[in-house]
Amino acid sequence: MRFSAVHKVASYLMISAAFAALALSHELSPVILAVTTIALALSFFAEPARYAVMRHRVWNLLWNLATLLAFAVSVLEAVSGELLTAGVRFLCLLMVNKVWNRRASRDYLQAYAVSFLMLVAGAALSTDLSYALCFLAYVVFATWTLTLFHLRREMEENYLVKHSDTAQSERVEVDRILNSRRIVGARFLLGTSLVSIGVFLGSTLAFFLIPRVGFGFFVSRARKGVNTVGFSDRVELGQYGLVKDNPQVVMRVELADGLPPGGMRFRGVTFDQYKSGRWNRTTATPPVPLRRHGELSLVGAWVDPGQRIDGKLVRKRIEAARVQQIYLEPLDTPILFAAPEPIAFALGRPANPGSTTVLELEARGPAEVIAVEKHVEPTTFRTYSVERKSALRYTAYSDESLPSPSLLTRKTPVGPPPASLAPYLALPSELPARIGVLAHKITDGHESPMSKAIALERHLQTQYRYTLDLKHDVRYEPLEDFLFVQKAGHCEYFASAMAVMLRTVGIPTRTVNGFLGGEWNAYGHYLAVRQGDAHSWVEVWIDGHGWVTFDPTPVAPPGTAKRSWLDSVRQVMDTVELAWLKWVIEYDLGKQADAVSSVRRWFGAGTNTPGEGIWTRVKRHRNPIGAGLVLLAAVAAAWRWRRRARGGPSLRPLQARAQSAFERAERALLRRGWSRHPSETASELARRATEGKDSGSAAFTELVALYYAARFGAMPVDPAELDRLARQVVQPPAKSGPSAPM
Repeated sequence: MRFSAVHKVASYLMISAAFAALALSHELSPVILAVTTIALALSFFAEPARYAVMRHRVWNLLWNLATLLAFAVSVLEAVSGELLTAGVRFLCLLMVNKVWNRRASRDYLQAYAVSFLMLVAGAALSTDLSYALCFLAYVVFATWTLTLFHLRREMEENYLVKHSDTAQSERVEVDRILNSRRIVGARFLLGTSLVSIGVFLGSTLAFFLIPRVGFGFFVSRARKGVNTVGFSDRVELGQYGLVKDNPQVVMRVELADGLPPGGMRFRGVTFDQYKSGRWNRTTATPPVPLRRHGELSLVGAWVDPGQRIDGKLVRKRIEAARVQQIYLEPLDTPILFAAPEPIAFALGRPANPGSTTVLELEARGPAEVIAVEKHVEPTTFRTYSVERKSALRYTAYSDESLPSPSLLTRKTPVGPPPASLAPYLALPSELPARIGVLAHKITDGHESPMSKAIALERHLQTQYRYTLDLKHDVRYEPLEDFLFVQKAGHCEYFASAMAVMLRTVGIPTRTVNGFLGGEWNAYGHYLAVRQGDAHSWVEVWIDGHGWVTFDPTPVAPPGTAKRSWLDSVRQVMDTVELAWLKWVIEYDLGKQADAVSSVRRWFGAGTNTPGEGIWTRVKRHRNPIGAGLVLLAAVAAAWRWRRRARGGPSLRPLQARAQSAFERAERALLRRGWSRHPSETASELARRATEGKDSGSAAFTELVALYYAARFGAMPVDPAELDRLARQVVQPPAKSGPSAPM
């Protein structure tokens, strides 16, 4: 490929990598994204010579006016608070301007500067793994581009024809050189790629070693939330069917004691009021801070406001609880998810330690918690937003103890139900009567609330069918249509039917929206919960125990599909994405100290096993990373030994022999007065020595030819012949000197 074509392709690859980092942040509007992409693609084929007719003052004036107008609009948007968004749009226009008006080296250089600003803006707007791939590509392409750009500028500005001393130098026509196919090739691109990857690895090492201040110290902008269904103050039957096929990951959960065989539930939000196929929340009270016990925020303390916190009891419950380390993606809801029944939460290190924004936990309902962003005032906290739009890492502690078997036979409650349970017994006035009749028919043979709930749950699981292909007869109320007409639906219909039917027999209930199950990642050893795992179930109030989970949705038959290699690839990519979140986005001083401690422990610092070497630890722990490091060190040592054995780090043995012979001969000529000028080649020195009738000039001329062949042509040369010619130059047959002063 011609040099000019290689330079243009490398330049556009560099610009495309920077623009991709910006586009994948999802901050560009579809119009800006489409227009910029099309303009960049068309400019590749629009060479300046092809539209020379447009290159006049009017054309330049139009571009300058458009750029100034866009800059003025961006300034106005920046003043209104959209600084980063306005700047990104202006960068897109500026890039289009430069690529359509590239004529000289300075235009390319300005386009490179704009691409670097795009890359920096992408770092501020994106926290996805895609940015890392774009950054790596940018590093490789930038190495190509800047090297080729330097060569091109030297050709255009400094390449002169060498004349005799009396003639005047003239500029060479560079088109022939730019169109040459011999200047750069595959070896050049491969070599510079390896150099750039080495630089990338070195900068990565520096990233992990330099003391961190946290991702949000300089940039506090967060990612946009993922749109989720069913986690607001209102939900309508039929919504969950819209997300069942959505594979987007909502959260990743690490479990200290492994995954339970029956899967896990992660409760989110509860609803108490049902009317005409819609659930609403009416029990929400003004937000109150959760009571704190050490570093934990206790939910149980809010569930029973009159109960005093017993420190010993709290510690026992937390020690017996299931611990979940949850990495929650940015959602469009501030709800924190946890396995039922959550009793305590612990937030991770602050995302933005350098700013005044902190996260606090607030209770919004029984066993329900949201993460509220607060702004630090001089004396108090002022809530400015209850919407959490950034990723969050927290630890949840859940009490999964089951009700006592004695509750199955308890016929009457110990005391009157608390007044706070009244909303969980309310029924809509327009509820069809035959729903209550069916509920009594199923539960009248059972005396305790627990056994009634079990009977109704079993009836719905066995007599109705699960489906996502929903049908609805508008002549009937949605629950009536489900129970008596369609007899099929998804989880929301089953949960709503059980909750309403239990209320008709006097048992307090509420529906819960959350997630059920997930996919166990065998590579990262965590549970990946996706939007398609959204689920709805029922919580029933059992006096003497509290809220008990029931799920009337029929269990789906076990799947028979085998895992494909694409599933494994998807799990590996998700593992890498979690590692990116943990070790890049959230990498702070605390994690840096933990990483250093882990490395010291692995290499044996402070261990009580004397005499144990690194290789023994590799075999014992079967650590693939450690084994890779040991193997890499062994390969490097073997390569270094081989290079030394072959005669030096940069020359092969024959080349080194030729270099040594030439240097001996050159020193001999220097002693006789033939010094080589800085701009003089070895052949020119040999010609001058011959013209001066030096007795060793003939041997030196032959030696130079063999030296060129071996040193630069990699041709086989007889080493004995090199030594013979060098001796003849050192000890010529007759003494002679230069015929003219040097």
